[in-house]
Amino acid sequence: IRCYRCHELFHSRADLSRMTHHCRCPHCSAINGVPARTEGGREIGIAAIAAALTPHGPPVLHGPPALETEQRDQLLRRLQSREISPLELLILREFVEHLQQNRNGANLREVEQYTAEWHVDDVSKLPEELRSCCVCLEDVCQGQRVRTLPCLHTFHA
Repeated sequence: IRCYRCHELFHSRADLSRMTHHCRCPHCSAINGVPARTEGGREIGIAAIAAALTPHGPPVLHGPPALETEQRDQLLRRLQSREISPLELLILREFVEHLQQNRNGANLREVEQYTAEWHVDDVSKLPEELRSCCVCLEDVCQGQRVRTLPCLHTFHA
């Protein structure tokens, strides 16, 4: 078996066809890829569980950032409250990978809500991080309409 958390290989004498079995990694003590409980009974962290469940980061939910965080935390609390068999974990991972591969981009309302639109007046007065489009990698030119994300990435509008 390869641990989803530390990626080390180990052998298990357990019957993997049983839905109730849980595999503990001898290298990192993760159970089915989820970090083991600490002495206080709390999980190591929500971020660690999200990383264990999704190889490319937490699942993408659509909505305002505060709502997305609340939904993600609620899902993780539900997952923490139950034991997950190896088969269930594999099915869950495949489902999350499917969601990540088939996600849609932002709709027009989201683009307008979370970006600032402006016209380039004088490129020489712009900070370096606003001078090029992060999509096409071309420099922005005077008179062009551009949008800027909260992280200061700029792209042509």
